[in-house]
Order: sequence, then structure tokens, then C-alpha cells
Amino acid sequence: MKRLFIGLLAGLGLAAASVLPAAAEYPERPVQFIVPFPPGDLEDVLTRMIAEEMQAQTGVAAAVVNKPGGGAGPFPGAAEVARADADGHTVGSFVIGVPTVGPRLGIQGFNRETFEPVGIFLTYPFVLVAAGDAPYSNMAELADYAKANKVALGHFGYGLVPTRASVIAGMELGFEFGSEAALTRSTATRWLRATPT
Repeated sequence: MKRLFIGLLAGLGLAAASVLPAAAEYPERPVQFIVPFPPGDLEDVLTRMIAEEMQAQTGVAAAVVNKPGGGAGPFPGAAEVARADADGHTVGSFVIGVPTVGPRLGIQGFNRETFEPVGIFLTYPFVLVAAGDAPYSNMAELADYAKANKVALGHFGYGLVPTRASVIAGMELGFEFGSEAALTRSTATRWLRATPT
């Protein structure tokens, strides 16, 4: 059995019960769900609900452990899942960028086969927002404004899919963000140029 992760992907959903592996003897011992974010966000709350339901259905303890990564994003927690025995007793609760972008960043121990998806339990949209009094109200107006003004991009981590999509959208519209929250521009530019789209 490969290392497992519960994926979070906009536009798709799956019942919590479907994240459990099918083997009749599973789980043989307590299961640990690793959430690579601080406690209290939506992913954490839903993972706790899944762990409680799993424990109720199987009679085996299931716990959620938060492993926030700070400036390194979710990858320290994901790395712990990657190092765990591939027996299904350590389950990662990740945003989709962890297993898809992580291998492209060259993170040691990450490749396309590192994780096995077992379900998707959360859907939410990805949106770009600005202050209500911003001098633009759509992407075309943002592009025009950003060609003559510095526009900052706030995000949860440069390696994540929504952040990468935002930067690529800017490039396709002919502008670059003047600054961004997680990494320096030179680091971000080097990563984007080194990563195929």
C-alpha cells in the first residue's frame, strides 16, 4: 500500500466514508491524519470530522496531527507522510498542490509515486480579490494597471497551484506582480522558469 493522502480539489467532492481503504483488516492500529496547516482552518476541521467518523466506524483510534510549515508551506508535514511506512496508518490531508507541485520543486523524497490519492472531501473556489476601491474590477483592468504600477500578490505559498495560476495569468496578460508574499521575486522567477507549465 502506498502512502495515502486525502486531496482537496476545487470542483470535485467525495463522501468522507470513501476515503477509507477497502482492506477488511484495516486499520490494525491507530491511524494518524497529518494536516500540514495550523489547527482551525476548514481543512483541519473537516479532517477531524473524518477521523472521528473513521474511529466510530472501525473502533480504532484516529487522530489529527497538525504540522504547520511556516514559510516553507505545507511541505514539512507532507514530508513526514512521505517518510511514514506505506501501510495506510499515516494519512495526509493535503491541498492538491502538495502532490502535484511538490515533485516539481525538487523536494527530496517527493516524486509522482510518493502519494496515493484516496479521496477528495472539500471543494472551494479559487478567486483573486482586491479592495473595493481598487482602480480595477477585472483581470484586463488589473493587467493595464499593473503595467504602470506595482501590484502585490498575497498567497499561501509559491509552490501552490492557485499562486502559480495567478502568476501565469499575469504573464499571459503581459504583466508581473510587483511583489508577492511568500518568497522573493528572484526566487519565484527562478522556480517558474525552471518548472514546465
